[in-house]
Amino acid sequence: MRDFLLFAGSSVGFALVACLVVAAAWLALRAAGPRYARTAHELLVMLSVVTILVLTLRPGTVDRDPSWQLMPFGDLLAALPDPGLIRLALADIVTNILLFAPLGASIALRWPALPTRRVVKSAAAFSIAIELTQGLLAAGRTAQSTDVLMNTLGAWLGWVLVRRVLAARASRTTDLSVAVPRRR
Repeated sequence: MRDFLLFAGSSVGFALVACLVVAAAWLALRAAGPRYARTAHELLVMLSVVTILVLTLRPGTVDRDPSWQLMPFGDLLAALPDPGLIRLALADIVTNILLFAPLGASIALRWPALPTRRVVKSAAAFSIAIELTQGLLAAGRTAQSTDVLMNTLGAWLGWVLVRRVLAARASRTTDLSVAVPRRR
């Protein structure tokens, strides 16, 4: 039990436990019927936000000062001479995209009519707030403009993916109703 509590207290453990709790609540709400769909979608938005905050605002291991990197892809350019560092920089870019994709997806489920520019602006503002917090707290984290770009891209990709799935589902339902003739 002690090991579980230590794991659950870590940021990754917290995120996984939060995912399990929210997934169970989401499944229960879905089983309860469509009148709870909005609550289930709000739950997914909140899980995305909490997970992002836990994973991005935990103390890091960077010892250098200042903890700001304003040039986009500066860490990737600095890593060019070392293939190992390039892989780390690319992994960081992909991780940032993947971290914000669930947020964009859950926003598309909760607010399906939200315009693209509003989703992008909201994701960028949220990411900027996180990076400013990382830079100002100087808690072993580096605030990077690349992170803002990749986080925003991730939210947009998640939003686009869910919007396309919802549109395909709606058109399939419409196509079926048109394709099947009614008996009189």
